[in-house]
Amino acid sequence: MKKNNKKGMAMIAALMAAFILLALVSTLCLLATSSTRRANYAKKATIALHLAEAGVADALYRMNYPHLGVDGDYPFDSSSIPAFSGATSNATATTISGTLEGGSYEVTFTDNVSSDTDTDRITSAGTYKGIKRTLSVFVRGDNDSATPAGRQDSRQGVAEAFNKHTVYANAATITAAVANNAITGNISATATGGIADGRGAPTNCSKTTIPDIQFAVPAPTAPADVTLPTFTGPVDQTYTDPGPPYPTTYDPDAGGPWPEANVTAGPVFTFDATDTIPFGSLTQVQGNVIFMGNAQVLGHFQATGSIDISSASVDIQNSLKAMGGHLNINSDLNIQVNGDLCASGNITIVNQTIPVSGSVIAQGNITLNGGTFGGVRTSGASITLQTNLCIIGPSGNIEAPILIKNLAPLESATVNINTPTTVNVNSNQNAAIIAYSSANEASGTEAKIDLTAQLTVNLATINQPTLIAYSENENAVIDIDIGIGNPLGGLIYAGSGDATATDNATITLTTGDITGVLVAGGTDAVVANRADGIVNINGGTLEWDSTPYKSSNYPLYGHSSGPTHIRLSGGRRVYLPVLGSWRQK
Repeated sequence: MKKNNKKGMAMIAALMAAFILLALVSTLCLLATSSTRRANYAKKATIALHLAEAGVADALYRMNYPHLGVDGDYPFDSSSIPAFSGATSNATATTISGTLEGGSYEVTFTDNVSSDTDTDRITSAGTYKGIKRTLSVFVRGDNDSATPAGRQDSRQGVAEAFNKHTVYANAATITAAVANNAITGNISATATGGIADGRGAPTNCSKTTIPDIQFAVPAPTAPADVTLPTFTGPVDQTYTDPGPPYPTTYDPDAGGPWPEANVTAGPVFTFDATDTIPFGSLTQVQGNVIFMGNAQVLGHFQATGSIDISSASVDIQNSLKAMGGHLNINSDLNIQVNGDLCASGNITIVNQTIPVSGSVIAQGNITLNGGTFGGVRTSGASITLQTNLCIIGPSGNIEAPILIKNLAPLESATVNINTPTTVNVNSNQNAAIIAYSSANEASGTEAKIDLTAQLTVNLATINQPTLIAYSENENAVIDIDIGIGNPLGGLIYAGSGDATATDNATITLTTGDITGVLVAGGTDAVVANRADGIVNINGGTLEWDSTPYKSSNYPLYGHSSGPTHIRLSGGRRVYLPVLGSWRQK
């Protein structure tokens, strides 16, 4: 009996083992089947996502190349607005569809009529064997049809020639001294000018040549003429020439609040000791003026001649204007100047440790040897910043914190930055530095910006170019040799309106790190008459900055809501996705 019981137990154990093994095998089969299903689902979902991407690409192709035989002018219907099944705001255009690799996609275009810029949306749904994935992306720029011919209307997306470009010019030259990886981005030049690259095996950049007829840069709006400001209100007191014999003294109000002045031949009026020009007044001197000792100018002050300040103890708290000569400040003033420093001639100012809140305004040359100033502008031949650190801006609504617009027929308009300089730009201004030479020019003159020291520019918005050098009739030149330091970013533009094809707009980078784009070209309407635009890269680094390209208002796009000062429009325009706007559903 015991023996038979043991045989029964063995059979039970065998059956249990068989059941356990069967359960394990079944579980493994289920897991394998489930994994296979999940893998197949993931594969189908991935293919469906790729089909959705293909749909977006198809839509952009139809929008950008309607002349190449694709179906219609998607999403347009022979007009400047998308064609809808019902003309209502935020409506959806007729879908387009396609098949690929056993799957399909459907694409719709949503027009945000209330705010077209960067808010029109392409939505593409890809389907593969029952699995669906949807992608959406905003389209950069406004929507508009493919007219006018050539797709150069400012509403037609983004200027193709500027997409990720670091150079846009008639001709570009890169010397062998430039490192192979020194340029990151695209270089674009015309077919005639071409790109001469002396490097052995350049990396990080691409090169594009475009037809001469498609290359175009506009002339910037001319800045207003630089004039000396007019003080408001009547003159409260006038110092007139008392006449010889000299020296003599002159008291304009016989013991009143205005101080007595020493007068020498010229006449030259000297204020010294504790002489004080009253606060809240407008005082005029008919002659030249010297401030010495502890003289104080608390109100507005103007002279029909020149003004010289030779003592650090002089207290200038308001505006000075030399209407008939130079303004020289030969000492570091000890109190902040709260007005403008103006002269019809040259202005020379030694290093100032206390800020000048107003602007330095001249009709001659300006030389600043250091200090903080609200702005600098002249109609003379040059602005020179040298010797010590200069901080310029951002006061005033003038076109730029540093502006030269030369009106003299035989002189150039040159900005020289020979010392480390910071330029702060407010939102009302068009650029950081503008050198503009008018039509009254002689052969060989030029509009020039010469950088030989570090320049730091703080722009208020990405719409503002950094440097503009433009000559209406001669050469325009920008030379950058700033060494290693903070990168100089933004749009750097040189243009010439010469209509004889004998002058050039030239940008030369010798040393320095540029994070932005160099643009050089002629602006005459007739291609054959245009000045050449030449960019020379002899050293330094050049890298495109992705930040501005996220906005249609970047000046390179030529968008209608961008600044009127300069909007570049060269090349064919294309619709592109807005960076960072891709969404998956």
